[in-house]
Amino acid sequence: MFKIQSVLMILLLSIYKLHSQISDCIFPNSIKESRENRLHHSCEQNRNQYFAIEFNKEDNFYCIYYSSIETSLFGSERLELTIDNDFEIEQNGAEDFSVNISKVSFNVLFNDVTLKILRKSNKIPQISSVIVNNEEYCERQHCGIRSEAIPIIIGGNKVREGSWPWHSAIYYRPYIGTLNYRCGATIVNKKTVITTASCLVTYDASVQDRVKIKTEKLSVGVGETILYDSSAANRQILEVDEMKLHEMYKIKLSTDDDDGYKDDYNVALLILKNEIKYSLHVQPICLPSYTDDEEFDYDNQIGKVVGWGFTEDNGFEISRNLQDLTVSTNNFLTCMFRAVNRTLFLGFSASRNFCAGFQNNRGICTGDAGGGLYMEVDSKFHIFGLAYHANCECNKKTNKCRVFNEGIFVNLIEFMQWIHNNIY
Repeated sequence: MFKIQSVLMILLLSIYKLHSQISDCIFPNSIKESRENRLHHSCEQNRNQYFAIEFNKEDNFYCIYYSSIETSLFGSERLELTIDNDFEIEQNGAEDFSVNISKVSFNVLFNDVTLKILRKSNKIPQISSVIVNNEEYCERQHCGIRSEAIPIIIGGNKVREGSWPWHSAIYYRPYIGTLNYRCGATIVNKKTVITTASCLVTYDASVQDRVKIKTEKLSVGVGETILYDSSAANRQILEVDEMKLHEMYKIKLSTDDDDGYKDDYNVALLILKNEIKYSLHVQPICLPSYTDDEEFDYDNQIGKVVGWGFTEDNGFEISRNLQDLTVSTNNFLTCMFRAVNRTLFLGFSASRNFCAGFQNNRGICTGDAGGGLYMEVDSKFHIFGLAYHANCECNKKTNKCRVFNEGIFVNLIEFMQWIHNNIY
């Protein structure tokens, strides 16, 4: 009798699995699949639930999957989703399904539900809240919010603690007991920070070429306003579990580049061994709600850059105090055509980069690389670029630095699909 019941249960589950799929939206075979094969996680909190998003770029729709291995065959869970930006929706596997403007509610009676979301505008539908049985399950809605209201500061000024809670530091540990600042980075979620790929490579004289830094020699510091301040209450130093450099990024200088661009596809993710502990002074940034096949006009946009790079009066030395600067952004070709020396912009991809800075002879400099350029959208800060190439120079005699043209930033909108596919 027990065997018959078991076979019947498996049969019912199999029928349900087949029934709960929508055309072009196929539920993952296993919720325990490897990280490399997982879809982009909108939210997941070490529970026995699996929540994932997949974007079909060619046909312009999204698939959302929800599964709970705790839900029994005859169990039930109530889900309420809040989805920002205009959308249309199809569903399978859900009971008592309803849509009220941005609110989507339904019951999960078995193990999984599939939703197909078609966008109605040029913005990606973003899940800002997931409530399971009256318990908040997704923390995305907390992204891009600072702990205190801070007035706009123009001109590379020191910042107060908690001003930029997502800005973080990448440290290089060449030897045991050492911790050397290398680059900036930005918190995306509890296990992931984003930076430039060029921050994660170094020149090896023994092979006369660039090599990727070993994972075990990298650490990430969050909650820092003053570098190396071990007494800071919000400081966390985390070890790196995995580096994900864009597959098209050329590490070796000796590699022939088909298009000849400098450090093209210059984006990377660091997956951490342990989770970041959020606080008022440690928070994630929001990602832009655009896809990489859409053009965003960077001309005359206002953004913020943050970093520990060289300052005007302290050349050749990293600033221990975090600095921020309000900048105006421009499309890459705009900067190139109006520059006195256009050769500064030769060799870079115009679509995968943009430029910013140089107002009042201020901008990014050495040491700011890897940090984000943030814009405020709907009262939340989003990361649109990564500091990459600084057009600044320092004088050894005067120990002063000056910016002589806009800095070059990686255009993250061109990499949103790669980020979504590789984020933890």
